[in-house]
Amino acid sequence: MTLDAAQHSKIEQELAVSLEKPDFSSASLWLTYYLNGAPTALRELAGTLGKHGYVNLDGWESGFLYPKQPCIPKSDDIARKIEDLRSVCEPRSIEMLHVDLDTSSNVGGSAFQTLIEFAH
Repeated sequence: MTLDAAQHSKIEQELAVSLEKPDFSSASLWLTYYLNGAPTALRELAGTLGKHGYVNLDGWESGFLYPKQPCIPKSDDIARKIEDLRSVCEPRSIEMLHVDLDTSSNVGGSAFQTLIEFAH
């Protein structure tokens, strides 16, 4: 699903705010996707994402999944990654609730900035 101009602008603005913070000066940044859907659909998605370098693929049994993907801090690259994952989620009836920029692949101790929230 393609992001509209306002969504692209929001990502660009939030990314700029993030990159001004000392925690986000690392060359290693991650996108965390907040996904909601049927556990069976999330389990299937987790298996697929694992083959493509995503981490944090546990917990799908609860109906939520929080996969993390490495990224370069460029708004066009981030928007493309979001669009790509949304296009995989949509046919499975998995909703993307929002996307954060994180400073680590480790869930504990990672600083984050929400880049975009999707209305549901």
